Amino acid sequence: IIPIKQTKHSKKLASKGLLLKSVLLSENCANLRYEYDPIISQGSKTVGADSGISSVLTLSDGQTTAADIHGHSLNSILQKISRKKKGSKSFHKALTQRDNFIRWSVNQLNLNDIKQINLEKVSNFRYKKHVNKFLNYSGEALIRSKLIDFAEDCGVRIVLQNSAYRSQRCSRCGYVCGSNRKAKLFRCKSCSFSADADFNASLNHEQNLPSANWIRYCSDLKKKFKQFEHAVIAG
Repeated sequence: IIPIKQTKHSKKLASKGLLLKSVLLSENCANLRYEYDPIISQGSKTVGADSGISSVLTLSDGQTTAADIHGHSLNSILQKISRKKKGSKSFHKALTQRDNFIRWSVNQLNLNDIKQINLEKVSNFRYKKHVNKFLNYSGEALIRSKLIDFAEDCGVRIVLQNSAYRSQRCSRCGYVCGSNRKAKLFRCKSCSFSADADFNASLNHEQNLPSANWIRYCSDLKKKFKQFEHAVIAG
């Protein structure tokens, strides 16, 4: 008989299913296990999602997390982190504030009508680069893990996609150009389509696009990128 003090998390698991009688014992703790049937969303929509600094998450159905709450935004919190001395109490306090802001932001999303979220897979953007503290502590890994956990509770499937060139691609005509995006504004050089840059990127993640890795071998990579052919996209 092991006395257990229930926590918010254990009560949540107990409401979903049954506490198993078997206990996994390790040197310093005992792991309790719960068995329950996975939740499956009854939604029908597949949406794309783009993470950022101005807005934590932007979905292709028009949802976006609050950019500012009580005078704080992810941008302002990251600015605060970059000013703090690494390892200090104020530095860790700012990191905790960032984590709480990200978790709060993701919890505001409504996933009732959604069955799948195509999320950008951000990786290796620090590779062989000098990244300042502002970007180094942007929290992209926490945004991804929090959304995955939140979607699991709602029965929504998460699919990670390669994010190469999707922020530069026009979601309307498919034209890819580096100068299409300037900060938060996206304006297509081909069809003049204009939208929020994060929203345009989320629309591209919603689509089942072919891998864009071959673009890096184009001779005009530093100038303008060729347009994705609609026939290729459809195939």
